[in-house]
Amino acid sequence: MSTSRLHIDLVFFSFFFSVVFCLFCCLVDNIMGLWVFMELMGMAIVPSFFYSNNSSISSFYNALLSYVVISGISSVLIMSGILFSGLYYLLLLGFVVKLGFFPFSFWLYAVFGGSNWAFIFFLSVVSKFPVLFFCFLLQNTVEGVLYWDCFFTLVCCSMFFWLLSNSWEFVWCHISLSSVTTLVVACFCSEPLASFYIFFYYSIWATVTIAYFYFISSWQGNKYSFWVYCFLLLVTPLSLPIFYKLGVCLALLYSSVSVLLSWCLYSFSEQMYLYKVGSDCFYSSVSNSWL
Repeated sequence: MSTSRLHIDLVFFSFFFSVVFCLFCCLVDNIMGLWVFMELMGMAIVPSFFYSNNSSISSFYNALLSYVVISGISSVLIMSGILFSGLYYLLLLGFVVKLGFFPFSFWLYAVFGGSNWAFIFFLSVVSKFPVLFFCFLLQNTVEGVLYWDCFFTLVCCSMFFWLLSNSWEFVWCHISLSSVTTLVVACFCSEPLASFYIFFYYSIWATVTIAYFYFISSWQGNKYSFWVYCFLLLVTPLSLPIFYKLGVCLALLYSSVSVLLSWCLYSFSEQMYLYKVGSDCFYSSVSNSWL
């Protein structure tokens, strides 16, 4: 009993301090201050990593080590870009590494595959909040480079659905990575209100969906969750993500054509895969080995 309570305390600890540091991100007006609170938030979510884990010991420590090492490398790059004006593009590189953009996406899959849903929630939802302010503080000179990187990231995510979806954690990693990619682009090309709408609507949808993935992992009769699956993941007039998708589309209309096309390609690939999984596994009870 005490062990279970201790594990739950780890989640509450991570939630409380990550939210506090997110709020502090709203109060700073320079990249240095934002970087400090981003790093504190990144450290605050680490205890939730030990809440529970169903993966092997090697996968667990590989995921934890990947997160710690990448956090350190990205911090060094960001700090170098802040301190030395001639190395400003290192700040952008650190930002790209920390978010898992192309070509640094695979560390995210290692972390998602070896962690638990509590840590995945903090990493894919809570830790995205500072992105809203980080993008507004970046210089506009990096906009073109960032757009092309977002383009390649979305193209990779559209392929990863068919090549790298051997668990629900990986499926959510595709969705999470694409969401932060479009959020970054929206922060550069649309009004702040649109960016905040996209983030907060995504937060609600992601929280409910992650809770669904958490509970479905212990369900025996997957077929009974078919309509919940449709409501949370498939884009229909009555589904939860429909307004998120529409908001992203409207925000990306003012971005580059390449990003808009890559988002369309990703959305088509995502929905094709999710419809296939929904019909095969949940409705017809013909499941893959990992479901």
